[in-house]
Amino acid sequence: MVSLNLSRNNFIGKVPSNIGKLTSLEFLDLSRNQLVGSIPSSLTQIDRLTMLDLSHNHLAREIPTNTQLQSFNISSYEDNFYLCGPPLEKLCIHGGQHQNQMLKFMRINFHFSIVNFT
Repeated sequence: MVSLNLSRNNFIGKVPSNIGKLTSLEFLDLSRNQLVGSIPSSLTQIDRLTMLDLSHNHLAREIPTNTQLQSFNISSYEDNFYLCGPPLEKLCIHGGQHQNQMLKFMRINFHFSIVNFT
């Protein structure tokens, strides 16, 4: 498989940690879902990846550093409020207020999701 477009599917949850096993991917679009958590480091194992779009989700934490993930345009990551690190201008603050706000936001969203389903 060379191209995988799963955008606008309203997926909820984390990006699978084994996504890096799709080593032949050149195009990956997971935009406009409700994905949470961090970008799995296994994504960096997809050496052929030339287009990545993770925008408009709820991804958080630092973009894996010293990888090809810094070579993608900022628009690949836009509207993930708690995502930080290059190529974004937002710096990551480890263990500080930024991380606490992110965890609070994720707990509120999780609680809200449970309330909506019950």
